[in-house]
Amino acid sequence: MKKLLIVKTGKTLKSVIEKVGDFEDLIINKTSLRIDEVIIYKPFKNDDFPEMNRIKGIIITGSHSMVTDDLPWIKSLSKWLKYSIDEFSIPVLGLCFGHQLLAKICGGQVDYHPIKKEIGSREIFLTEEGRKNRLFKGFPDKFTGYLIHEQSVLRLPSGAKRLAYNNFENNQAFYLKDNIWGVQFHPEFTFEVIKEYILNDKDELSKNGFKPSELIENLHRDTLGKKLIKNFLEIINNKKLD
Repeated sequence: MKKLLIVKTGKTLKSVIEKVGDFEDLIINKTSLRIDEVIIYKPFKNDDFPEMNRIKGIIITGSHSMVTDDLPWIKSLSKWLKYSIDEFSIPVLGLCFGHQLLAKICGGQVDYHPIKKEIGSREIFLTEEGRKNRLFKGFPDKFTGYLIHEQSVLRLPSGAKRLAYNNFENNQAFYLKDNIWGVQFHPEFTFEVIKEYILNDKDELSKNGFKPSELIENLHRDTLGKKLIKNFLEIINNKKLD
């Protein structure tokens, strides 16, 4: 049986792990998958590369590292991921760091956003391409996502289609080569998770002009993250979307 590969690119906050689990758990919790239907690959721990003949789809997690960090594991992961995507045409979905990494290895530009940080609940808008794309099947033209990032995809790879945007971030989602999707927002996050990130960064946020209490007050308690991950799993399984 082929499995979903979760490329774990770091660990979440200790307080989040204690309450709901790590990055891979947040993804699995949004699905009906059993743990034996998933392979966890941790490149930052120098894990051996997974056997691609056992994989039917890939999700790349967020990270507290930056895509532009000159780290050996990021370089190694980038080379392996580019080869795997090109050679096997396996569906892959990148979340936040994963979104940026996919854009970079495919020829796009990633760097710090000019305004530095986006955090909290934010409205996101689908483009015309986004409204037609399988990943956003059943989504309204406008929806809410959880976001926390300082780097962005400043330029999409050649041939990529922009699927979503908002007033802060021009490239909230993209699609490339019929098997590559990236989303800047966190469909795997819950209200509790994004709240923990705001509380963890509250001093730094206050120094940079944010009001943590207002960010928390304005958080939406429900997003369509579960539906997005379900859509991706249905793409992997070649099932007809609802």
